[in-house]
Amino acid sequence: MKISILVVTYGDRFNYLKQVLDACLLEYRKIGQILEIIIVDNASLSSEKIKEYIDQNPKVNFKHICLNTNTGSAKGFSVGMEYFLNTVSDYVLLLDDDNWIEENFIENFSKYLNIFEEEEKDKIILVGNRLLNDQKDWFDDIKMNKLINYSFFNTLLRKLFKLFKQKIREEAFLPIRPALVFSYGGGLIHRNIIKDVGLPNLEYFIYVDDFEWSYRMHKKGYPIYFIHDVRIHDLDLHNHPSNRTIFFIDKNIADFRLTRNWYNTFYFYSSTLEKSKSTLYFTSIFYSFLIFISILLKGKVSKLALKRIYSYIKCSIGGIKDGKRGEYNFK
Repeated sequence: MKISILVVTYGDRFNYLKQVLDACLLEYRKIGQILEIIIVDNASLSSEKIKEYIDQNPKVNFKHICLNTNTGSAKGFSVGMEYFLNTVSDYVLLLDDDNWIEENFIENFSKYLNIFEEEEKDKIILVGNRLLNDQKDWFDDIKMNKLINYSFFNTLLRKLFKLFKQKIREEAFLPIRPALVFSYGGGLIHRNIIKDVGLPNLEYFIYVDDFEWSYRMHKKGYPIYFIHDVRIHDLDLHNHPSNRTIFFIDKNIADFRLTRNWYNTFYFYSSTLEKSKSTLYFTSIFYSFLIFISILLKGKVSKLALKRIYSYIKCSIGGIKDGKRGEYNFK
C-alpha cells in the first residue's frame, strides 16, 4: 500500500501547520509506505516558512504547490488530488492544516483496512476520529445526527441525550461504524474512488464542499467508515465552539465565512439530500428564534447579533430555494 499525505493550508497558520507536518514526518520516517507529503499552499502568508521547513528536511519527499490566490478548500483539495492522481501512490490521506494526527496513525489505519477482503480495499473510505470541543465529542456523532435527521426536533433530542451519551460510548462504542459523509481531515481514500467520483464541487468554495463530495461517494456505493481509535486532534477549535451562539456575537469571525457556511449547508440539504422545503424553512426560523433567546438571556443583544440572525435567515432561505432549483447562486 503506497500512501501520499495531502495537507491544504491558507492564511497565517504556520504554527498549526508545523505541528501537523511534524506528526506526518514521524509517520513518514517509520512507515515506508508513505511516499510523499503534498502541501497545497492556498496563497498563505507562510510560503517562505514552508519552504524553509522543507529545506530543513531534505530526505523527505515533499511537493509544495503554491496558488496565487486563496481558492478555498474545494479548489485547494482538488489541486492536491489532481497532482496525487498523477503519482504512483494508491491512497491519499487528507488533512487540514490543523489536523494533528496521533502516533502510529497510518499503522492503525492499515490494521482496519486489513479487516476487509483484498478486492474490497480499493472500494472503501476510512476516516479517523476527530476530537473536538472538550475532546469528548466525536466528529461523526455530530455530523451523522445532523445529516440523518436535520430538524429542530433532532437538535433538542441530541441536547437531552448528550447527558448520557458519553457514558454509553465508554461502555459500548463501536470501533468501526458506517457513515454517510465525512470532512476532508482524516479521510483515507483510494485513487480509483476519486477517479470515479470526481473532485469536489468548486462552487461551494469553502464549507460543506467536503460533505457534498463524500456524499457522492456514498451514493455511488463506496462505503465510508469512521474508526474510533485512529485519532486526530483539531488544533484550531474556533470553528467548533461548544456554544454556537458565539458565531452571532463574535466580531472577530468574518461575515463571509458565516454566510457561505449557512448558504452552503441549506443548499446541500435542499439539493443533494432533497429534504422537505417546509421542514428546512421551519428549521431555519426556529433555530433563529432559539439563537435570539439565547443571546437575549446572555445579555449579548447588539446590532451585530441582530444583523447576523437576519443574515442567517436570508442565507438559509436562499440556499433552500436555490437548492430546489439546482442553481447555486451564493452572493
